[in-house]
Amino acid sequence: MGCMIFVSSCNEKIDSTPDLTNEPMINSVSEQDAELMCAQKNKYLKQFSVILSKAVARNKDVRLFLKNKALEKIDNNYNVFYPLVKNELINGLTFENILAQYADDEEVLSAIETIVPLLNIHFPELLGNRVENIDEDDELPILNEYNLFFDGDIVDTLAADEIPAYHLLVVTESSSIRKSTGLSKSMNNSILNGKYEYVDDIFNPNLIRKSIAKTSGYDNYSVSHTLTGYFPQNNLENDLLNAYNISKKQTNATRTIMYYNWTSLDDNKSTMRSDVKDCIFRIRLHPDGFDDYESTASDEHVFEKSTTNKKSSLTREQVLKNLLNGVYFKFKIFIEKNAISTLVESRAIILYVKPEDLYDFYINESYQHSTFFGHHSKYTYTLDKEKTKSKWYYPMEHGKDTRLERWDIKQDATSKYIMIFLEHKDAGKTFSKTVKYSQTKAISGKLGITAEWKKFADLGINGELNASNTNQQEVSFTYSYSPSDLYLGNMTINYFDDYPIERIYRGRVYFNNFGSGEIAISVIPVSNSYWNKMQNKSIF
Repeated sequence: MGCMIFVSSCNEKIDSTPDLTNEPMINSVSEQDAELMCAQKNKYLKQFSVILSKAVARNKDVRLFLKNKALEKIDNNYNVFYPLVKNELINGLTFENILAQYADDEEVLSAIETIVPLLNIHFPELLGNRVENIDEDDELPILNEYNLFFDGDIVDTLAADEIPAYHLLVVTESSSIRKSTGLSKSMNNSILNGKYEYVDDIFNPNLIRKSIAKTSGYDNYSVSHTLTGYFPQNNLENDLLNAYNISKKQTNATRTIMYYNWTSLDDNKSTMRSDVKDCIFRIRLHPDGFDDYESTASDEHVFEKSTTNKKSSLTREQVLKNLLNGVYFKFKIFIEKNAISTLVESRAIILYVKPEDLYDFYINESYQHSTFFGHHSKYTYTLDKEKTKSKWYYPMEHGKDTRLERWDIKQDATSKYIMIFLEHKDAGKTFSKTVKYSQTKAISGKLGITAEWKKFADLGINGELNASNTNQQEVSFTYSYSPSDLYLGNMTINYFDDYPIERIYRGRVYFNNFGSGEIAISVIPVSNSYWNKMQNKSIF
């Protein structure tokens, strides 16, 4: 699969369903309004590309300024966030003043900022072209919408999978910085200039993991993160444990007992708890997943890199920082929303995850002694691909919200459809796609009365749902994707059959895991109080 560069564009088909990325809910807009906004934004991004291409082509001080700003790696990548640098001086003039000299209209920059408030200039490192090696005499074309601008003109157009063998700049919107919401959990570290914050802590270069003294071999982590991944019973929610204990002889009942607060299998309460939702409790990638992802997302694999230090050894933290700096996974998890009609909307959960939180990298350390001729001793470190292990990632442990909508079995389908992608680091244009599949639901109009609800619940718990007591309907499920995304797979979670807990043995909880190929997940119901209590807890 070819590597794609950041290309600023909106979806071919606008999905007005809010994209839930652990941010406050935004108001949805009509498809027509969304397309208009998209067209206007693309227009101003193109105008900025023209202006910037003139300034970069004619002013070497601008080129050096942008290079140095990119090397600061404000978001752990080579990005220059325009709102934060526009007032910085270059030979006595602000960056904005210099750009204004190349604009046809003196008001255009203000208009661009209004329409594109997260304006960003990105330096991609492709085919060995390193930002640090950019020379003041290098020509730097500007890429926007597959078009290359130089000195105000379009000089070339790139194919979707074309990788240029030269330095360039990409005009886009920032995907790592947003306007401040006032809801950041790490306010002192996440606020930029009082007005902006990082979309996720993974982009914050000021946040440092706790130092680990060991310089080689594996990391130390809880057994719940291992491949077996059993979970300490005393760390799981009491309500879920009680539901499991009540349903030991009829494990299909665990979710129903949790959702409806039953005290026994004979209970007939039909009112759902308002504080319980299923969640994606944990995720695991196959050991080969990282290498597969890097083959599409980077031209330099971390397993081929090394880092060295003279005289003294490095801590494990320092080695991982040197080798993994700026590398991250962006999961896009599309989940079926409540199925009211045959057109099923998708809800998107976005997760940014550090590689070291998904893999236990084995660090090889080699040592070269100092010599009589004055060569200093040197420590060299590499990551061992063959010895690297997968480990379970718990979003809750990192403050991520992966809760689904409440699963109302009285009107929803008996299963939830899930698709998972890894987004390409330099993803381009996205498209909407629709898949069709069959759903099972209770016979319409027969639920709501306690007796009918209890009968349906008992049928599901006892595995007796069939064509005579359910409806089958063909539904359409729409999601958005980029051709460069890495597809990890799809799965269906059944309300009754896929009970959350497989077994509990000697204080160890074993969850049912779902998925195939490169991805596995565990889905369990949790209450709001447990979720809030467990945020950012390192007891998993």
